[in-house]
Amino acid sequence: MSSPATILLYDTQAVSPMRKCLEGSDRIVIHVSNTSMAVHAASTMVLALLVLDYSIPKEDLQKICQIARVASPAIRLMMTAAKVQEPMVRKTMDLLGLPGCFASKPLVPINIRKQTNELLEAWRRDSSTSAGVKRETPKQLQAMATRRLDEESAPSNGLRGPDPNLYELQDVLGSGGTGTVFKARDRFLDMEVAIKLINPELIKGEDVLRAFKDEARITMQLSHRFILRLYSFNVYNGCYYVVMEQVNGRSLRSLLGEYGSFSAMMVCRVLVQCASALEYAHSHNIIHKDIKPENIFLTDAGELKIIDWGSATLNNAASEEGGYIIGTPEYMSPAQKRGDIVGPGADQYALGILTYLMLTGYFPYPPGTTAEQLLGDIRPSFTALQPDLAAVLARATAPTEDEQYPTITEFIRAFLHVLDADWIFNAASEPISVEAGQVLT
Repeated sequence: MSSPATILLYDTQAVSPMRKCLEGSDRIVIHVSNTSMAVHAASTMVLALLVLDYSIPKEDLQKICQIARVASPAIRLMMTAAKVQEPMVRKTMDLLGLPGCFASKPLVPINIRKQTNELLEAWRRDSSTSAGVKRETPKQLQAMATRRLDEESAPSNGLRGPDPNLYELQDVLGSGGTGTVFKARDRFLDMEVAIKLINPELIKGEDVLRAFKDEARITMQLSHRFILRLYSFNVYNGCYYVVMEQVNGRSLRSLLGEYGSFSAMMVCRVLVQCASALEYAHSHNIIHKDIKPENIFLTDAGELKIIDWGSATLNNAASEEGGYIIGTPEYMSPAQKRGDIVGPGADQYALGILTYLMLTGYFPYPPGTTAEQLLGDIRPSFTALQPDLAAVLARATAPTEDEQYPTITEFIRAFLHVLDADWIFNAASEPISVEAGQVLT
């Protein structure tokens, strides 16, 4: 039996999801979390496979690869990045001089395992014949990699993304119907930002583009601690994109997936910060129109951020232009489902549905409810909650705005009063701690 193949994985995450995809009985996976450790491993071990992410600085990529190529002539390279970055990644791999493959994010384990097996088979086939092959010296490789990587940074007419001279796309942060959000670096300001690439299918008419520009102009003026800042809206090579504030943390959707539901006190704190942000936006005549756990972010410091404001008018204008409705049916008010022009009540309705989801871990609809039924006349039912709480949510999700609370603030005050937690309304600035909960019956 042949000796195990050694795989070097460079991943800054302490628990790497990639590592589980790479592991197998015929291999050893070495996981390092910084460049110095990667360089040391590449220079002291005979490696079969090098696994790197495209977000690693270019000078570190070339240093690691040139050392690995000299020390392990038959080595293969796997580079990971978002699908939209594939042209740049493949070009970089050619310049680095290591054969291998591109692995698209989000990672699909079965695909990673298949690619890994193929690369290791190729390594075993070539490793016995690599001895004696003439190779460039590290100095020559350094010069070649530096020259070619400089060429790679020039704009590419085929790239569907922001101007690479201005922004460097890194990891995918999320994806939805209106586009994909990336962690990115502003090259000029040398700062982290988030960039949303707008789905090109949505911007097909001048009316849609004009509406989105108008919304962007207004949203860029919003300045509130619980609202993610929008810096700019631009276009490059036909790709429209939004540049936003970058924060570290997790969405409520991710947290719900882990905790199932939240404690009543945590829900109260989330609602108070949401109310502060939404009332501020409503006072500026901006309706979010897509309040859902994917669009509510909790930072590592326990501060809430409502994101994706730019989608509001884009969704509305696209529905008028194309005759279809973009959104998440579970949270949409009857008026929004009809494609009517909506006011603050649309955000109150969605927040009422979200409140139930946070408290119980499921939607206020019968199991098996279809998207077609949600877009019809189905009404939410809150009977799993104690009657006074159910009454508050029923009013917040009433069919018309006239039947709802006059403002989101009044809705939240009523909710807090039932729980004898009125004091939380005056403690909006306090950090939110994530706490699992149980249904209030």
